[in-house]
Amino acid sequence: MNKHQKHTALLQQIFDASSQAILVIDKYKTIIQVNKVACDFFAFEKAALIGLKLDALFPAINYKEGNYKGIWIHKKNGLKALVDLRVQTIHDNDIAEAAFYITNIADNLIFQSTHKINRNNLLNIESDGNIGTWHWIFDTDEQHWSDELYKICGLSPGDNNLNARTAVLFLHPDDRELARKTMNYAIENKTPYLYENRILRPDGTIRFIRAKGKMEFDSASKPIQISGTVKDITEIKKAEITIKKEKNLLFNYMDTASSIFLVINANHKIEFANRKAREVLKVLDSEIIGKDWFNSFIPKHNRKQLSTLFDQVIKGETVPPDTYENIILVENEERLIQWRNGILRDANKNIISIVSSGIDITEQTYNQKKLKEQIDKNAALLRAIPDMIFVQDNEGTFLDFHAPDPTKLLTSKNKVIGNNMKEILPAKVHKLFHQAQLRVLKNKQVEMVEYTIEELERTIFYEARIVPMNAKKLLTIIRDVTVEKKNEKELEESKRKLKIYSEILEKKVQKSSKEIKVAKEQLVTSNLNLKDQIQETQVAEKIALVSKSLSTAIAKNFPNGFIIVFSINSEILLKEGEAISQLKLNKFISEGMFVDDVSIVSEKQKKKIKVQIRETINGKHLRFEIKYKKKHFSVNTKPLLDENDTISSALFVYNDITFQKKIELKVQNALKKEQQLNELKSCFISMASHEFRTPLSAINTSAILIDKQNEPGKEEKREKYVGKIKKNVKNLVVILNDFLSLSKLEEGNITVHGELFDLIDFSKKLIEEIKITTKVGQNIIFSSLESKVFIKLDPKLVRHILLNLLSNSIKYSPEDSQINFKIKENSTHVSIEIKDQGIGIPKEEQKQLFERFFRARNTHNIEGTGIGLNIVKQYVELMNGTIDFKSQMNNGSTFKVKWPKPNEK
Repeated sequence: MNKHQKHTALLQQIFDASSQAILVIDKYKTIIQVNKVACDFFAFEKAALIGLKLDALFPAINYKEGNYKGIWIHKKNGLKALVDLRVQTIHDNDIAEAAFYITNIADNLIFQSTHKINRNNLLNIESDGNIGTWHWIFDTDEQHWSDELYKICGLSPGDNNLNARTAVLFLHPDDRELARKTMNYAIENKTPYLYENRILRPDGTIRFIRAKGKMEFDSASKPIQISGTVKDITEIKKAEITIKKEKNLLFNYMDTASSIFLVINANHKIEFANRKAREVLKVLDSEIIGKDWFNSFIPKHNRKQLSTLFDQVIKGETVPPDTYENIILVENEERLIQWRNGILRDANKNIISIVSSGIDITEQTYNQKKLKEQIDKNAALLRAIPDMIFVQDNEGTFLDFHAPDPTKLLTSKNKVIGNNMKEILPAKVHKLFHQAQLRVLKNKQVEMVEYTIEELERTIFYEARIVPMNAKKLLTIIRDVTVEKKNEKELEESKRKLKIYSEILEKKVQKSSKEIKVAKEQLVTSNLNLKDQIQETQVAEKIALVSKSLSTAIAKNFPNGFIIVFSINSEILLKEGEAISQLKLNKFISEGMFVDDVSIVSEKQKKKIKVQIRETINGKHLRFEIKYKKKHFSVNTKPLLDENDTISSALFVYNDITFQKKIELKVQNALKKEQQLNELKSCFISMASHEFRTPLSAINTSAILIDKQNEPGKEEKREKYVGKIKKNVKNLVVILNDFLSLSKLEEGNITVHGELFDLIDFSKKLIEEIKITTKVGQNIIFSSLESKVFIKLDPKLVRHILLNLLSNSIKYSPEDSQINFKIKENSTHVSIEIKDQGIGIPKEEQKQLFERFFRARNTHNIEGTGIGLNIVKQYVELMNGTIDFKSQMNNGSTFKVKWPKPNEK
């Protein structure tokens, strides 16, 4: 088997290993090639499918290259199947037009298959025959030309047009020079000649030939005769062209296939890997070929078992499994692959390689596992939730329900499903629910309803949350809140008494200052809120005692913070509360995790928490405060008893007291404000004196130099110094404008005067004006897809914004750099983008960029006030706009300002 045949057989085996149904059609939409999977899928014999029109299987649609979802196809047995279809145009092939890759949606295939292309159109290349012979004796001019040679040249045997002197004329004109050089070399070196050329027959047809022969010499090295053979290799050449097209077709398929394809030889070396395989294995083509598959990609604990099985298949001792799964290693990460296998044999039918087609099912397997865990978790949650849960349609009919205590239902369990709430609830309660459900369906927002039911001479209080599921379904969660209502009533009474007491205190301190009175009122409010928090803590404790399992009901009843239940071993048994999602704590803490595993807590804090857990479980009630993400929490702990009245866990209730903290800090902040203002004044005076001194010094120096350059011939130098004066004057104007704007903003004297103007023309004129301040080689590039963009804004404020942003780009960018100024427009907004190649802004300082007097650490040697961007942000927002930026150290900054377009009337 030659190298080409081996390669063709290799590609054929790869195609045969595919498990995806494939059809290949010609330009008449007739099926010309199929694989076995396609035959099985359509329930046709291969001979019956070949030659069948595509419309017999698919709807009469003019399919073009691309992907098609949810296509119904027809099988021979009369059944239909829903499939996904990918159509791939086949290039550089005179026969095949397109390939159809079919995935059966109904069977939910885990991996896509590959195609087996029928190679029946390959020609069998003859190794013998079609050979003409000839010889020529020089002394006698005796010539012999065989009949086959005449036929090869397109002549009748014996035709006088073929002789030793005219034979060269039968060669194609473009090939004669190569033949001449080959013959001359053979004669000079007394070696046989061999070349392949084209010949041009008298009827104009072209044939390919292979000519070989030898010149004979006498003892004096004089040529005496020459003889040779000419073989017609036209069919071989045609076959080579066809094979090349077929190979391109297979490679085209391999490059577009979504499955992994590997060929591994008997020495465990990788001989072939398609693009998908290289993507999954994260290697280049040049890196993977020749690698040992088992040593490079199979984990050590599986390596011996799999390599032994592989060797048994190669030796013919066992057959390869049709499908199996195993783990591979990709950059030290394990991936689960599902494989299908085929074998590749040599001419003696010996197995030389194994062809494998695989699908990466790592994520799918993981998702299935997580889905099962979630289902189990939801089932456990449902069992633990004490609330009644109902699912209704938009008319109020019950579709499903969960009732841990059936006695709470107003009817028997078997009369709930299918009945309307109007038939079950009291009329007053039904009206309340019906109106609330209409609002929920309209607004798509959760709504809470409170109602009462008279039961056994006592009033039961219920709280219901109505949640929209979709346009046709509602979820209602109902809880008995009688105890909570009683606690609320007691709390209100406590508040009333506390208020009376506070009024008495107010009368006693009437002579105190107004600030003390305000502080006292705030403390009273803080005490009231603290009472609320204690009440919430008590409620949370009761809930935790009722059910230690995961329950979303706890979060519904504890909106102002969160709770955590710890075991004796510091394991998190429960975490719930609205603040958990608000603070994104779900990313860091979860049930089953130990305190030592929480990444957002320092080692010192972990030790402290574990001590608090132990003290609580020992019977202590702790109370302390913590701070997280600018939020203050009051923490109350309490030991929890199990069913045997034994302390088994600790309840930590985190109440959000941020508001109270703000009240407590308000008076302190007022005292600090004057000090901060004095510091700002000092900073302003220091900065202003420095920023004015630098340009004024430059102006003074330039003026002195101009005075010394009055002689003729020094015009260029004078222009240079005049330019410096203009530039520094411009900088002074910018600084003064910033100071003036800051003053007006402080006094609230900025009024927006909106005018409709063309932002394109406005910006171009502004760029021309500011070019005087650019550095050597700096260039401002303006671009916009529109010729005119009209917007209704205050031109003075827009001018200040653009001048400041452009000045910053010029100031913080090096010489010979580019500043891009873009204006974009869509149906709702107009945006301005200014991008430079400057020094950038340190990532850790970007949050402070718009603060007054802030300057990044890498700008200390560059003049600036630190108030420009603060003013720009205020101006942008005054005109209902937004400003954002992206920056990277030493890689420039991009500022984007966005305003809404004016309403067209």
